[in-house]
Amino acid sequence: MASCSRVVNKMGSGSSEDPNSDGEMPRMVGDDEEKMVDIGMEEDEFEGFRYNQSEGIANTKFDAVPVTASDVRKMEFNSPVEATIFYEEYSRAKGFVMRQGKKLKIKNGDFVRYTYLCNRQGFRDKKWLEKVDCKREHKVVTRCGCPAEMRIKPKGDSGRWYVSRFVEEHNHKLLPMKYVDYLPAHRKISDVDIAHMESMRQVGISIPKIYESIAAQAGGFNFVPFTKRDMYNEVRRQRAMQNGDVNAALRVLEGAARTEEKLYWRYEVGEGQHMCDLFWSDGRSQQDYQVFGDVLAFDATYGRNKYNLPVIVFSGVNHHNQTCVFATAMVSCESIASYVWVLRKLLECMGGKAPTAVITDGDRSMRVAIQEVFPNAHHRLCGWHLLKNATVNVCKPRFTSLFRHCMLADIEVAEFELLWDAMLEECGVRELEWVKDMYEKKSSWQLLIYGVGFMLGSAQHLGVSHCTQN
Repeated sequence: MASCSRVVNKMGSGSSEDPNSDGEMPRMVGDDEEKMVDIGMEEDEFEGFRYNQSEGIANTKFDAVPVTASDVRKMEFNSPVEATIFYEEYSRAKGFVMRQGKKLKIKNGDFVRYTYLCNRQGFRDKKWLEKVDCKREHKVVTRCGCPAEMRIKPKGDSGRWYVSRFVEEHNHKLLPMKYVDYLPAHRKISDVDIAHMESMRQVGISIPKIYESIAAQAGGFNFVPFTKRDMYNEVRRQRAMQNGDVNAALRVLEGAARTEEKLYWRYEVGEGQHMCDLFWSDGRSQQDYQVFGDVLAFDATYGRNKYNLPVIVFSGVNHHNQTCVFATAMVSCESIASYVWVLRKLLECMGGKAPTAVITDGDRSMRVAIQEVFPNAHHRLCGWHLLKNATVNVCKPRFTSLFRHCMLADIEVAEFELLWDAMLEECGVRELEWVKDMYEKKSSWQLLIYGVGFMLGSAQHLGVSHCTQN
């Protein structure tokens, strides 16, 4: 898998479209300059960027020919693709990431200028920095107006492209060679590593263990040109079901439907004719839902299968405190659209009966989907997840014990407030953001005071006992 560079067509190069605007950029590299390109690393780590361009060959080749900034100004390429390959390799040796900038096109549709920039060129728009209602935290600001640039233009009617502008200076520190491979645009997984990963995944070995194995073979983690996240991304790209697997799954469901008249199953096809969402529920599960489906556990915390698809289980509790599975689904991603599709199929499957309360782990996509499909249902947080998060975020066993008591105690509102204040004082967690957030959301987890008193006996078990089993 070749490395890829992000393309931003709307990002300008920092100069006007006037060809005479080149002088406005910081320090042009002229043909009379013979200064070697500064690679930005120690001399004992790298000897210099070396490049050789073979005539008539579109692919660039590298050998022991040193490249100076003046040499870059004199270069010609057979195509913009060749220029892109060169600047990508140049950026790798230099210690930064390339981004393609603005392309200039004339009236007949031909491109007459390509611009290649440092990925830290320009500045982030102020409206994003000043936005206060973001659902996610602001990303780290990396744009600093870096002036580094290479621009190419066609050389008459020869079909070749020459470098019309080259700025080598950066206004930020460049990475040493040993860290360059960890830049997102330079990270790549070879076909051999992908085949190795797939063969190990087929026998049930996890991604972290596979990564450790590859690092051991390479001689250390610093010699692996990709990260575990890249391996997960590669698995995600390959997670679409093969046609044979899809057909086999559909045949199983069709065969089951012939013997089970009430079996309900639906699937959705996404881009590339790949199955992306699948939902099914048998007749017994539907009968259980009609009796015990007033409180529904919407759980997507189960492990992924070999297709890397999250498994969703809709469950409840019967009058014997036993878990009842109402329906099951697999989705391509944990997005609002996927959850809405699944909940609508559940509603359709169960004859239009909506639950009175839905218990989740607090995922935002779930919350939005529940509000859209079940607008009258009460959304509550899972007790097991709350206690787990209390342990992780506060790390005080005493707090977890007191928090559990506040969550389950059969007390009045005033008594709850006294218990909560005493807990904060005893554990010294009054200023913790997670604790403050939980207090603001108390109507979603304080079962007996703030709104789940309507539960028909099984709801309390579902909110805590059932989730503990997960």
